[in-house]
Order: sequence, then structure tokens, then C-alpha cells
Amino acid sequence: MNEPASLGATVSVMSGSTLVRSMALPPNGLGSLAGTNVVFWDGLDNASNPVPGGTYSISITASSSGYAT
Repeated sequence: MNEPASLGATVSVMSGSTLVRSMALPPNGLGSLAGTNVVFWDGLDNASNPVPGGTYSISITASSSGYAT
């Protein structure tokens, strides 16, 4: 990321248009820092069930409180 996500970030794993897993990443932690980040998905859905093999897409939403000036 170009800037840190000062309010954290959310990684959404999708199967087509269906949300399979949503992972909240806290501020100042892996996945919400400036620069290159790596986040691992354990292959489970939001109910901790294994998902079948297939093609999945991800979406990353970074949140920030903005700049004071």
C-alpha cells in the first residue's frame, strides 16, 4: 500500500459474487502497513468450514482516518 491503513483493512474472499470469507486486519499490523503486505487465507469460510477447490477472487479495502493537515 502507498500509505498505512490507519483504521485497518478488510480482505474479502469471493466465489463469484458470494462472500466466502472476510478477514479484518487491525491497524499497525500485517496487512495494513505501508509497503508490501502478505496475508494468508487458511482455505476456510466464515463458519470455519473448508471451502472446495476452485477459483476465488479477493478484494482489499483499506481504511484511514485521513490527514490532520
